[in-house]
Amino acid sequence: MNVVIISGNLGADPDVKVTNSGKAMVKFRVAVDRSYYAEGGAKISATDWFQVVVWDSQAESCAKYLQKGSKVVIRGSLRTREWKDEQNVDHRIVEINAESVEFAGKTKSQDQVETSA
Repeated sequence: MNVVIISGNLGADPDVKVTNSGKAMVKFRVAVDRSYYAEGGAKISATDWFQVVVWDSQAESCAKYLQKGSKVVIRGSLRTREWKDEQNVDHRIVEINAESVEFAGKTKSQDQVETSA
């Protein structure tokens, strides 16, 4: 089973792309805060960053309404993507392929949506 659910805030505005076949796609990073207790009882806070990929009409909604700082709940699955750069160096990233994106807080205001359209 490959199911991931995270809740956090966008670290930047969504990066909007359209594939060669015309499919809408957005990518964004989500910061998820966590805390734990170190030896001795001190509370430690940390932030984990997750790369999220969203497709089709849901991607269009994310591009339209989400911005840096927006709170989201993401449900999806992990995918590994591999590629070589211009210098033939191998790269690998694990991304969350979103099945659903819930807007859980601050989104673009109606004025911002109208001026960006």
